[in-house]
Amino acid sequence: MTPTIRWTIPKDWPTTLEKPYRVNIQEAFTGKSVYSLWGLSAPSDTAGFRTYNGPTLDPTKKYTATVTYRRSLIDPITTGYTEYMSMSSGAVTFWFDQYVPPPPVSINTESLPAAMIWTSYNAALTVTGGLAPYKWSMVSSTTTLPQGFYLDSYGRIYGWSSQQGIFKFTVGVTDLLGGTATKDLSIEVKPDTGAYWSGGYGTNPLYTQYVRFGYTNGKPADVTTFKLYQKNPGETSFKAVGTFSGITETCNANFSPIDSAWRLYFGCGTTYRYWQAYLKTSYAATSFPVGEYNYYVAAIGSDGVEVNITPTLKQFALDRTKIVSPTEAQSPTVSTPKFEWTVAQTGWPSGVSQPYFGILVYPEGSYSYIYYKGLYGKVGVPTASYVYDSITPLDPTKKYIVNIQNYNQQVLDSVSLTKSSYISMLDVVTRFWIGQ
Repeated sequence: MTPTIRWTIPKDWPTTLEKPYRVNIQEAFTGKSVYSLWGLSAPSDTAGFRTYNGPTLDPTKKYTATVTYRRSLIDPITTGYTEYMSMSSGAVTFWFDQYVPPPPVSINTESLPAAMIWTSYNAALTVTGGLAPYKWSMVSSTTTLPQGFYLDSYGRIYGWSSQQGIFKFTVGVTDLLGGTATKDLSIEVKPDTGAYWSGGYGTNPLYTQYVRFGYTNGKPADVTTFKLYQKNPGETSFKAVGTFSGITETCNANFSPIDSAWRLYFGCGTTYRYWQAYLKTSYAATSFPVGEYNYYVAAIGSDGVEVNITPTLKQFALDRTKIVSPTEAQSPTVSTPKFEWTVAQTGWPSGVSQPYFGILVYPEGSYSYIYYKGLYGKVGVPTASYVYDSITPLDPTKKYIVNIQNYNQQVLDSVSLTKSSYISMLDVVTRFWIGQ
């Protein structure tokens, strides 16, 4: 694989000058530079040649060769430059006996993973054959991606959708050689499904649990009853905590069983539908032991047969957040107090190393906060802190309450398409003041 490149030399080059040249070898389709050969032609030469001596060429590829002559002279009197240059009239393409053109480009993505409503989505389309780079685009104008989803030119489908349903569309790809291919695909956007925490606001933070799931045209088809099962930390088996009978798909309807702490809600709009079981009452953090909570939902049809319609859904209560400062015992404190609190160090899911917190300061007796700051803690550092930085100074004649809230961290399982949630509830708010 050592071709010899031959070329003619421009006749109008000054006859007294040696002629420096560069032979550039590139891959034919990608333009990737492979090797450059440098040399000098004698003043009297009218033709040139060089035998390739660079890296081994791939016998299955095509290559191009170009030759450029270039030389600059400096006038010793004016110090000005005179430049001589001659370039190939065009690139010469060459290849070897073993060259095999690439097979036609073809899209080999047969299906796309389902998405969850109100949740970030990312998937990549793939091809075989053709020659990179590839450029992707939507083909059909009558079908479309879910609202909020996009296809970029590199074949990545991404976005966040507020629409449930099955969406059919056609994608196309073009390769470097101009070859094209299309494929009909679809994405199903499923209902929000998971176990979540809520609450933690105000001067007396309370918390609640809720479970979301979807059920449309499933089996059994004539469901009139849902049952919610729960297993709390330390328990070895599930128990039914809510039996919801006489259900109907009436938007914004609530179903409350007798003698149950739970209520069922049906939420719907033009683009979404979901069921939500939730605690009727919010409770202090002490009502929720640290540990793992598990749930599942079953449906009962007219034949009385009970069928599980969700996988096990999980939520986690981690070690409590405790406010280190400011406190009543430390008051009066400085006019710009330092807020410091503990950060739970264990139990966070993989990939969560910086749980998010909000600092809220309330005047005592008020339900409206006068200061808010959102910032991250760090797993591996047992406490986090921040100094009050509002342009509005604290009033030395008032007492204040500080709430440091850890926000419910939701994590998607891309296989079961369910979400788990994690929270470090606040142990107790603290009071402080800056004046006597």
